[in-house]
Amino acid sequence: MTALRTEPQKTLEIFTLGTFVLKNNLTSAPINKITEQPNKAWELFKFLLTNRDKLLIPEKIIETLWPKVEYTNPGASFRYHVYKMRQLLKKASIPEKIISIVSSNGYYSLETGPGCWLDAEEFINLSRKADELSQSSPAEAIDLYIDALSLYKGEYLPEVAGNWVFLARHFYRNLYLKNIFKVSKLLKRSGRFDRIIEIIETAFFLIEPVAEELHLLYMNTLLEEGKVERARTHYELLTSTMYQEAGVKPSKALRKVYQKIKNNYEASISDLSDLTEFTDVQEIREKREKVKGALICDPDIFRFLCKLERRRSERSSNIYLGILSIENGSNERMLSSAELQDALESLKTLLLNDLRKSDVISRWNKNQFILLLAEMDQEQANRILGRIKGKFKKKHFKGEDVLHCTVHSLSSGG
Repeated sequence: MTALRTEPQKTLEIFTLGTFVLKNNLTSAPINKITEQPNKAWELFKFLLTNRDKLLIPEKIIETLWPKVEYTNPGASFRYHVYKMRQLLKKASIPEKIISIVSSNGYYSLETGPGCWLDAEEFINLSRKADELSQSSPAEAIDLYIDALSLYKGEYLPEVAGNWVFLARHFYRNLYLKNIFKVSKLLKRSGRFDRIIEIIETAFFLIEPVAEELHLLYMNTLLEEGKVERARTHYELLTSTMYQEAGVKPSKALRKVYQKIKNNYEASISDLSDLTEFTDVQEIREKREKVKGALICDPDIFRFLCKLERRRSERSSNIYLGILSIENGSNERMLSSAELQDALESLKTLLLNDLRKSDVISRWNKNQFILLLAEMDQEQANRILGRIKGKFKKKHFKGEDVLHCTVHSLSSGG
């Protein structure tokens, strides 16, 4: 990972993305407390900072910043606010060689010296460098894109309500989204789907509203990573929210990704066409007879046993697959990696102790267990999974619905 600042630490650091903070590295003065004071001097500073290096007419600045205020002498009022702003900067121990307000022929502008670092400017510079290296050095470009993304903590100057800030706010938001799509293409080439998922999930907390293209990229990446259940859950939450809040139905692109989710989901639970043929069937049966509780096995053996049970029970009783998925909690918070692993271990222990000797368990993917339930009807299968879910929730995740259970028939007539 490249460093965010390739130059020595600056005297003054200005943060504008997600929050407005000035940090003077030569003093311990709490500048962030000073900037919280609601006054026209800081409003003027933010405006000039946004339009830095531009020559601006005082009357136009006054009109843009405070359109509802009528000034008898706009020029004099502007000069007074400039004076107050300079006093604030002086109070914060910021020398004029770092930030200066200059005037020339009736025009004003804000200029920053080499000792000043601005997060928005660094965000642009890192993005441009990443673009330049995306073809010749993709690994370095990925690091630069990720550095740029880490600078975006939220919308530009979020506390400002004036219309003048919207254009800049829109620019930085769009640049943030463009960087996500660009770095995702590079990460996809190297198979780093988990990193793409992390980047997008961070974006969901930082931008509002979220562009549909970002939702599509997220769900498609989840499918690439084999997280079919999470993709399905995200689609259902997204489309239900769209309909409830705006009465909008899923677009053609969303319906297309839903079909992919559906196909992947069905394939993950019912495609038995590629079962591994094991020659030593007797060994598997003997192993199954020796275990005291349910048998736990790898996916290949599980597939074989499914096929075996399906052939054996064609004329007797149904067999069912139980899918148990550990997902986000009921409060929509993301489970940490440690929490997920603890939950999966707890679930495995519960399944081994609670199921019958004839039942079979397998760890199916990163967040799922799959069960083979034979010689029962659907009502019994649903009751078993309901009992497991209740015990799991009561013992391990009180108040949070993190275990999702579904039952699917595998009988030839089901």
